[in-house]
Amino acid sequence: MSTVSGLFDRYSDAEWALEALGIYGVDNGQISVVARGSKIVSLKSAVEQFLEMGFTEEDAMFYAEGVKRGGFLISVTIDSEDEYLVRGILRGAGAVDMNASRKIKQYGSAYVLNSNAYV
Repeated sequence: MSTVSGLFDRYSDAEWALEALGIYGVDNGQISVVARGSKIVSLKSAVEQFLEMGFTEEDAMFYAEGVKRGGFLISVTIDSEDEYLVRGILRGAGAVDMNASRKIKQYGSAYVLNSNAYV
């Protein structure tokens, strides 16, 4: 089993991802959605919650910041052979590119101008 996650800035994108996962046949019991207003009361508690879900500290911090600013985190637990497809569904629906976002944070907007980064 694998867990694939995607952070969405817009509710409509997250909703589209959930619909696409359902069309693909992913059961609702395999999907977890975390949004601002859920049981998270602070950035610290959000990071702790994501660490308990098995995320690395760096990923937990990234997702917690995204949720605290109003994003939607969708995590899907699936068989390993479906990981690539589910990752594609989340990206196709508009999930934030974590690596590009980190580079933008580190290097500023010049990174986007000098690369083919998907953001």
